[in-house]
Amino acid sequence: KLGDVLLESGQVTEALGQYQKGLEISQKLAAADPSDAQAQRDLSISYNLLGDALLQSGQVTEALVQYQKGLEISQKLAAADPSDAQAQRDLWVSYYTLGEAERTGKQYQKAIGWYEKARAKVAAMQQGGRLAPMDKNVLSMLDGLIQQCPHAATAMGDWKTLLEQPAELLPVLLEMRGTQFVQEGRTRDAVQAVAKLRELSTATAGQLYNA
Repeated sequence: KLGDVLLESGQVTEALGQYQKGLEISQKLAAADPSDAQAQRDLSISYNLLGDALLQSGQVTEALVQYQKGLEISQKLAAADPSDAQAQRDLWVSYYTLGEAERTGKQYQKAIGWYEKARAKVAAMQQGGRLAPMDKNVLSMLDGLIQQCPHAATAMGDWKTLLEQPAELLPVLLEMRGTQFVQEGRTRDAVQAVAKLRELSTATAGQLYNA
């Protein structure tokens, strides 16, 4: 799809235009037959795609609005047919997507809430034997995000305060800081975090060899 190609190539404004056009088409098709589950799902996907482009352009609040609209449709479809594995998967993906958007906006407690909703849904699907093979590692991924978020504010905050954190926690915080700053285009801050992480790794290796 053209919007996907434009987004991947960094042409966010052009991608937003394409996704907006796609959304308008999906809205018309969904309105023409509200009982058509596929048309409703396509509309949900259109909202999420527009949300992705908005998020990539730094418009977190606007992205959340689109993701919420997509979630409302996913919730209705999942409730309408509990046996539909795709509809159930779409629901936890919507929860996860909202969590990612809140995390991007540094709303870490809100992000945890969405991740926990996604985790509960995935766990239920796994217990019922309906979890897709490609999603076998999703629970561990969500657990990692839930554990990281409480420390994210420290990782993204004052550099001096960060360096005062416990030695066992510092590498995780530095990795989080470096990754986030790369995504935000804050190259200098990212390099600082990565350099410190390498320094710690070298020191740890030296201690092992001298043991």
